[in-house]
Amino acid sequence: MAHPLTESVRQQVEARHRFFAAWFGGTLPARDETFRAQFLDHFHPDFTFVSSAGTVLDLNGLAAEVRASHGASPGLAIAVRDTRIRHVSNEAILATYEEWQHHDGDLAGVVASVWLEPDTWRWLHVHETALNHAPPADMSWPSP
Repeated sequence: MAHPLTESVRQQVEARHRFFAAWFGGTLPARDETFRAQFLDHFHPDFTFVSSAGTVLDLNGLAAEVRASHGASPGLAIAVRDTRIRHVSNEAILATYEEWQHHDGDLAGVVASVWLEPDTWRWLHVHETALNHAPPADMSWPSP
């Protein structure tokens, strides 16, 4: 049986990834207020990101990379699946999920761990690890 917070966490993860697909795809306007409302406001000031390549970025570093990549991947589709709650405390929720990206015929996947604040849903930490297998055949891709 799924944890009672699974659906809420899944919604948070999918919302952030809809932003990434739209931002990198160039379908969102490159305005400061859009970037703040749909990206920055959802991350804790002490946020850290560990990429599948091992790069570690704080929120300022990640924000700079994301902002600079507006429109860099037209047609990008991102699908999130298999969201699971791993730990819950008063301070944080630890969850994992798979993220699959489809762009220009290329597929790439990561399994990610995310720490979220339970009262604000702000992201505290993400750590990605590359997947070396194909997505499931029944993978549902959102429209870009």
